[in-house]
Amino acid sequence: MKIIVTLTALLLCNILDIKATNYLNNNPFFYLEVDELPKFPSEKYGGLYDYIYSNIKYPQEASISGKVIVSFIVSKDGNIQKVKIEKPLCEECDNEVRRLLTSMPQWLAGRKAGRKVDTLLIIPISFNLH
Repeated sequence: MKIIVTLTALLLCNILDIKATNYLNNNPFFYLEVDELPKFPSEKYGGLYDYIYSNIKYPQEASISGKVIVSFIVSKDGNIQKVKIEKPLCEECDNEVRRLLTSMPQWLAGRKAGRKVDTLLIIPISFNLH
């Protein structure tokens, strides 16, 4: 699962041509490349996507299926910061992704040269009509 999320995040960076300079204006110290990626507390929640799809609420106002691509920073202290919708789906779904990410439990920070660092991650979150 870790490899799939990592590869997805790296591919999305290339596909979306996301510019780190947007984040640099507000926080000059974060990393795109780290020695050790941040880790979601999977022993407690079963994994990142298990947590996401167990806690996401499909907005009743929305009548659409698709993916929201979202970027965020996992800070040195493991908190989620600077949630940014990179590829929106609809306002209601985008707001649900923001809500979900900002309510996530604390992560284990990424590391660069043995030190904890702020790390940018990008993930897709799918919404499906049932």
